[in-house]
Amino acid sequence: MKKEDWRKIFYQSLTGFVSLALAILLFFAIREIGQIRSSFQWLLGVLKPVIYGAVMAYLLKTPCNFLEKRIEALLPEKKKNVPTG
Repeated sequence: MKKEDWRKIFYQSLTGFVSLALAILLFFAIREIGQIRSSFQWLLGVLKPVIYGAVMAYLLKTPCNFLEKRIEALLPEKKKNVPTG
């Protein structure tokens, strides 16, 4: 057989193997859906404070930037040679 024929057969066999492996994984995932759901709910419960914090930071960024610009406009300018630290 030619090299191209072997390559074609190899890729067809690999596709069949991967399809079969995914079908088996899907079967076990459906069979253990309760355990997967409870694990996902636990993970979501752990990450929920982080998600809430990220959403709040995203929503408050624009109003905070607006207020900072307005307050900085009211304050006198800083002197360049004075250490700030």
